[in-house]
Formats: sequence, structure tokens, C-alpha cells
Amino acid sequence: MKPVLTNRKKGAFLAVLSALFYSMISVCVKWIGGTLPTVEVLFFRGAVMLIVASGTMLVKHQRLSGRQKPLLILRGFSGVLGAFTYYAAVAQAPLAETMALVNLSPFVVTVLAAAFLRERLRRGHVLALLVSFAGALCIIRPNFSHVETGYLIAFASAVITGCSYTMVRKLKQTVDTPTIVFYYNIVTVIAAFPVMMLGGFVMPSGVEWVKLLCLGVSALLFNYFNTSAYKYAPAGEISIYNYLSVIFSSAFGVLLWKEHLVAGTVAGIALILSGAYLSFRSDKTAPAVSHEG
Repeated sequence: MKPVLTNRKKGAFLAVLSALFYSMISVCVKWIGGTLPTVEVLFFRGAVMLIVASGTMLVKHQRLSGRQKPLLILRGFSGVLGAFTYYAAVAQAPLAETMALVNLSPFVVTVLAAAFLRERLRRGHVLALLVSFAGALCIIRPNFSHVETGYLIAFASAVITGCSYTMVRKLKQTVDTPTIVFYYNIVTVIAAFPVMMLGGFVMPSGVEWVKLLCLGVSALLFNYFNTSAYKYAPAGEISIYNYLSVIFSSAFGVLLWKEHLVAGTVAGIALILSGAYLSFRSDKTAPAVSHEG
């Protein structure tokens, strides 16, 4: 008799695949390297996602919501800036450090959601924030005279992406997911196109087209597996699996680019993953901390 695969196990499995392809996005961006401008990479990725999102809406006969247009556009711009800084960081810093720092964005959401959306902030969340911030310091290793630019860009990406996700959390109260995704992609294309043309468009070579295609496919599969995972299991039970992208990216960095993990990086990744686990556990066990005033 074959073992029964429960919905929760399906959700966990899909979440692991989502984390794998999220790390593959960073691998593809680093693979492209400096041969194409970052804004050009962002444009092509947005164009692919826009075509797929529009086609999906047409097939399912879905319509755009007419609500919250200003916030949808603002979220789109913040998402574009978050993705741009993420791609720029990948091009300048090792994958392990970049992904660890970028994955601080959920902690930014925790703080902003408590401050602006009046969501409960638990004691476990506070401890998780402190542990994860200590992890970020281990990775960035500031000596007050020189800090690697790539690390600062990755940290900035986490903050900006956290702001973007907080807007998504607000939008989901009144706007459907297809509309949010469509606005993000259309804003990406519209914002990136003039910058790409004014900055000097670089025609991709045959190999670069293949790399861009791999990036688009990785982004599509990440979105597909990520969305599917949350259909099978509650978000609180599978969100922890998102942080596997840090481990996957670290492995890819070592195997493909011979990146060395120094003690500070290993300690920082361990602290950030520990913070993620503490936050995950606090959603179920810890009493709330008041954030009034």
C-alpha cells in the first residue's frame, strides 16, 4: 500500500521547489553577469511575466480590479526597485551573502505590518528580529571604514522588498492576486523600458538569449510552485521553507563559482535561519506584545 501524501506534505514539497527556483533566479542573474545591464535583465524578466500573466487572465476570463490603483502602482514601483537592487547585489556579491541578506525582507514586513497595519507583534518576533539583525551584521561585517557595496545593496533590497510586500498585504484585503501581479509586471516593463533605451540598449547574443530564457523560466516556476504551495497548506506552516533558498544559493555559489564561505558568513546565515525559525514558532506559541502608541 502506497503512503498517502497529505495536502500539508504536498504544500511543503512545493514550497521546497519554490525555494529552489527562487535561488535559481539569482543563479541566472549571476550567470548573465555584467554582459547585460541590470535594467535590461529586469525588463526582459518583466516582459515574460507580463505575457504569461495576461495570457492566464485571458484563459481564465479574469478581469482587473478597479480598486486601489494608486497603491497598486506604488507597490509596482517599490517591487521594481526591490528587484533591481536584488539583481545588482547578485552581480556584485557572493550568492550566499546576497540571498541571506535579501531574505531579511519578511522581518521588515513584520515591523511595518505592526506599525502601519496594526498587526500583532509577538515577543518571539522581537527576538527573531534581533537574532536576524545580528546575522546581517555578521555577514556585512561593518568596520566603519569600508563596507562591501554589494552587501549594502542587498540589505537595501531587503528593506525595499519588505515595503513592497507590506503593500501587498494591505492590497490583499480588497484586491485579487491576478490584479496585483499584473500591475507589478506592467509597471516593471513601463519603468524599465525608457531607462533601458536611454542607458544604451545592448542586443543580447545567442547565448545571452538562452540565459534570459532560463531566468524567465525560473521566475515562472518559482511563482507557480510558490502559489501552489499556499493552496495546499496554511502559510504559517510552510513559510519557513522559503529560507531554504539561502542554503540552495550557498551551494550553487560554492559549486559553480567556487565562492568560499568564511566564518562570519556561516554564522550570519545560521543566525538568520534561526531568526526565521523563532518567528515561525512565535506565530503559534508566544503571547503578543503591544505596539500601541
